[in-house]
This record gives sequence, structure tokens and C-alpha cells, in this order.
Amino acid sequence: MRIEHHVTLSTEDFKSAAITGIERHYRSMCRGSGNTTRRHGQDQADWREHIDGCFGELAFARLMSIDWPANIDHEGKPDFVFGQWSVDVKTRPGIKWSDLIVREADPQPNTIYVQMLGAFPTFRASGWIWGKDVASRGLWHDPNGYGSAWFVSIDRLNQLNLPQWRESIARELSA
Repeated sequence: MRIEHHVTLSTEDFKSAAITGIERHYRSMCRGSGNTTRRHGQDQADWREHIDGCFGELAFARLMSIDWPANIDHEGKPDFVFGQWSVDVKTRPGIKWSDLIVREADPQPNTIYVQMLGAFPTFRASGWIWGKDVASRGLWHDPNGYGSAWFVSIDRLNQLNLPQWRESIARELSA
């Protein structure tokens, strides 16, 4: 039986994550990258993707009982860094799609990718995978015209042992 950990964000969390997501999108547009996403032959603004990503990161932070850094200019960098390893949170809104998606063709081996599923206010951590394992457990393809990426099925993700994760993070943060 798969154990998933749920977290509910507050109204204040909503405001914080939404403002951070909008700022990320704005800065991305100023750099000339990520201002639109090509979907089904149409360019669509991806404000919502930045905001959903922030919701997932904040939900992960709440789940781990740590502060959310709310980084603005961190495109291509992990969301959290803990000593020798880092965490990149991948958020999928709703429950219809559950594959973890890693867009990097060559994922960082010491990065842990954590899958957060849901929509404001409730999210769940459905699993995680080391970057070094993404290629062996995932499938590289472009099923919907969004661009090629690694798709890792939820049943190929490691289950999150919440007490162990909190202990490891606390140890790294106190070092």
C-alpha cells in the first residue's frame, strides 16, 4: 500500500506562493525565457505553472517543517539545498496526471526530485527519486507536444518516509 503525506496550505500561504509565482514569471519574461508554453499549436501564458510550482514547494516545506526560501531567480537550480544533496519539487495540479516530470535531459545525480500532487489548498507528497535514477526508471518522450522530458510513473517512485526525511533535513540544517 502506497503511503502519501497530505498538507493543507493556509490563505496566507496562498498569497505568498501566488505573489512569488507571479514574480518568477515576470522575471522569466524579462529574460526572454519561459514567457509562453507551446500547447496544441497555441502559445499560452504559463503564469499558472509558476504559481502551481510555488504552491508545491511551499507545501513540501510545510510538510518537512522547514522555511520555504521563496527563491525568485532560481531557474535551473534546485528548490532546496541541504548540504551535499538538494531537492527539486515537481508539482502536478489535480489528480488526473501522476507521472513525475523531469525536463532536464541529464538530471543532477545528487538532486532528489519530489512529486507533489494537488491543487490549492491540499497537496500530497506522492514519492521521490534520485536524479541518478531518473533515466533508468523513466521514459524520455513528448506525449502532448509540451517538449521532451523524463516521465517517471508514480509506482516507480520511492515512498517518502516523513520522520526519516525530517530528521535528515534537521541534521543537515544544523551542521
